[in-house]
Amino acid sequence: MSDTRTHRIMLYNSSQTRFYSEEETIQISRLDPQLIRSLCEDGFIGCHDIVEEQARFNTEDLTLLRRVRRLYNDLGVNLEGIEIILHLRNQLEALQNELEHYQRRER
Repeated sequence: MSDTRTHRIMLYNSSQTRFYSEEETIQISRLDPQLIRSLCEDGFIGCHDIVEEQARFNTEDLTLLRRVRRLYNDLGVNLEGIEIILHLRNQLEALQNELEHYQRRER
């Protein structure tokens, strides 16, 4: 009789998306609240899960806000310039994803 063993490996995503209040986001990003609200209103930052009339921001939003802080504070780019840079960056990412999709299809 053969001694055949079967192993099952199960992977779980243990990281859950964390949401931050507006106050926490302001403290973490070290940005002016009005700048954050303006970026949110213009659709560049997602205002997730409106709870008790307060916007919530996820980790991805905080990463984007750190990028905004670098452009705004360190490089002196104004809000209009930041919005253009973010828009172009989003377009570039979409094009890169599309290129990768076509490259995978050709293989």
